[in-house]
Amino acid sequence: MARSKTLLKMTLALVTAAWTAGVWSRSAGESFDPVLTDSAVAASVSSNPEADPLEPALQPLLVPPSKTGPFNPEADLPSPPEARQTKKLPEIQCDGISVCREADTGQPFRVLARAFSSVFQQKRVDYDALAPESLTALKPLYVFSREDIDLNDPAEPRGWYKVGNTEKGPPFGWLLAVDVVEWRQALVVAYTHPGVDEEERQRVLMFEYLDDLRTITESDDREILARAIYTSIDQRKPPAVIVSKEPERFVSINENFYLLPIVDHELTDIDGDEARFLRLAAAVPDARGADTLQDEQYLDSVLEKADLESEAARELNVDIVFVMDMTRSMQPYIDNTRKAIRELAERVVSGNGLEKRVRFGLVGYRDSVDQIPALEFTAKNFTPELLSSKEFIVLVDNEARATRIGSVDYAEEVFAGIDMAVDSRWREDSLRILVLVGDASAHPPRHRQSTTGKDEAVLMQTLADKGLHLIAWHLKDHRMGSDHPIANAQFGTLSRVRGSANSALIRVDIGAEPDYRAFTDAVRGMSATVTALLEKESGPGKQADMSRTEQEARAAAAAVRKAALVEYLGRDTEPPKDILVWSLDRDLTNPTLRSLEVRVLVTKTQLSSLIQALDRVMEAMRKQQDDQIRLFEALQSVASTTMKNPDQISQAGRLAETGLLPRFIEALPYKSEVLSLTNDSYASLTADQRAALEIGLQAKLKQYRDINEQVDGWVKLNEDDPDAYKVYPLHLGYLP
Repeated sequence: MARSKTLLKMTLALVTAAWTAGVWSRSAGESFDPVLTDSAVAASVSSNPEADPLEPALQPLLVPPSKTGPFNPEADLPSPPEARQTKKLPEIQCDGISVCREADTGQPFRVLARAFSSVFQQKRVDYDALAPESLTALKPLYVFSREDIDLNDPAEPRGWYKVGNTEKGPPFGWLLAVDVVEWRQALVVAYTHPGVDEEERQRVLMFEYLDDLRTITESDDREILARAIYTSIDQRKPPAVIVSKEPERFVSINENFYLLPIVDHELTDIDGDEARFLRLAAAVPDARGADTLQDEQYLDSVLEKADLESEAARELNVDIVFVMDMTRSMQPYIDNTRKAIRELAERVVSGNGLEKRVRFGLVGYRDSVDQIPALEFTAKNFTPELLSSKEFIVLVDNEARATRIGSVDYAEEVFAGIDMAVDSRWREDSLRILVLVGDASAHPPRHRQSTTGKDEAVLMQTLADKGLHLIAWHLKDHRMGSDHPIANAQFGTLSRVRGSANSALIRVDIGAEPDYRAFTDAVRGMSATVTALLEKESGPGKQADMSRTEQEARAAAAAVRKAALVEYLGRDTEPPKDILVWSLDRDLTNPTLRSLEVRVLVTKTQLSSLIQALDRVMEAMRKQQDDQIRLFEALQSVASTTMKNPDQISQAGRLAETGLLPRFIEALPYKSEVLSLTNDSYASLTADQRAALEIGLQAKLKQYRDINEQVDGWVKLNEDDPDAYKVYPLHLGYLP
């Protein structure tokens, strides 16, 4: 073992030395070719006569494979047993009649069929008695029986699985263990937004074997080795260790659903930060064909980049919906906003062919009419259908008015305005931008004037799921300085630019008197950027001629434009499929950037049970405060009529052990402040901490209900699944 580690370190040192010394194979005038030549290896070895010779098995680490034929997913077996640690897998319970279930989660047990698998009518290899079912590679199947299963040797698993297409069955045949991959806990991953400019991350690399990925990840020269691989792929010479790669164009799980189930994982540490090696079964429902870098056509598609200045980017449609505070304090700015919006709309009208490509909308918000009926509305959509610029000018002049009625406090129902604007009648093929204009913070979810029950974090994720981008203008009245940090945090979260650590937030100091100039400059900056997006010959203007506010507005809108275009131009991108690979959930060259985010596929039944459970938890928290009893006593009281064994609550140490929450939630591998609550930890929370905890739960609960009711976003994993088995890729951040 010691000799093996020495050889591995030596190989990495040689590769690094060859890279830094420029001994990679190239000649004058040729493109960069990061393939270590035999002469370079020999020279490096000879420079250290006391070192061990290179182990032959390690030399091909970055060498392109020979073109011996297409990748065969059926032959894609795990790393050799000696390189892997055997892990004790959770128990699977089968009764021989109904679907098998995971003992720790209660979820139906599923497997993924390998490519070219044969389904037999009986539990024996008989090619004259095949089941009529046709299998797509890595198709999710439900297991009804596991017999003679032996997984001690991952390279040669033994036994049989009786499988069916749906949880209710019936099973249609038997699969050999060597032809399936077990899939636990319904965990999947999705590609994150790849970012732009200096915040752009490298695309996900997909390795055949974990050992190769671990070798590079844990090397002191990780970045050098990773960049060498990317360069090789760019030069159409993919190294032998790489099976496939995330496309350069953005791949959206919401626009073009794909399946990346996690079938195995291993924790690692990179510079003190926790990361994960993930074994993924890449699949696309109802599609087939292994997408590897050895396929020239697929390699072409992987390398195709999104050109943000292309004709396609210049000729797209843009929908802009203004979300505007229409309370009394905003009246001077509403008047001035009309002028600025008119200027923007008129520029669109004057542009050649732009009128048909741009549509406008307006949503106004005030405060809760339940508390203050004279306000007339909490939120109002003035444009059920988005309008042309001419129509929008007329609407803004006639309808955009602030109320003359004062509110109870300074905060307003900002979240109600955003929530309503999200459901605007966006055009199918358009860039979608929200422009938030307000001078006050939003009521938090548990405030008596909150009508949505949501917070900025939940709404930010909603914007991402629906492909919407937000620019926020915070008008800062110096008299309300105590509200500024709250509004800045909320507006900054809502306007977070995807793929970036920055926000498209423009802060406008309106001073002692209404500063029309600063606000008009902000709107003008937005106007100039939007028209620059639409017009082929529209320059950015001279920085020296702009105010600070206009410069900030242009910069914010430009950042949103780039992030939105990356998504828009990647909307038809096909992710890799029908492969079984190992990947890292971070950018190998910059591990601070997350490249994969974990989600859990939930059914409507599971989501409904989660809603009911959290309702009871929230009710118990209120009862605990009213009756001054311990939390678990309150839980036992509110759940006594709905639980089979309410005494389990009093015997539990943590909320996760009470049996109140759905079993699939309790067993998921993520950290949760809520699930770890005990009587003592809850009692030790301050009033502010309890309020924050309850606010977060309330926001998530509202989001669950909205997801449960929506039509879009729910997908079938199998074509013949009933609607009840549709799934939704729920963010782990949405979980309690």
